[in-house]
Amino acid sequence: MHRFGELAREYVSQERARVVIVDETMVNVGGRRVWLWVAIEPERRILIALHLSKTRNILVAYSFLSTG
Repeated sequence: MHRFGELAREYVSQERARVVIVDETMVNVGGRRVWLWVAIEPERRILIALHLSKTRNILVAYSFLSTG
């Protein structure tokens, strides 16, 4: 997991994406409801960031969007 994160960070720092799609949705993981947050660079279809959270609120959104 850390290796993928380093590759994504390297890609983003070298070739700033012009457009990034960010979305969240509720998924069922092991019988528990959690929120899946994703950021994707659509031109090359590269997953930039992924985050699972027990809650969906402004603090989680801010934390996800400000990482990197």
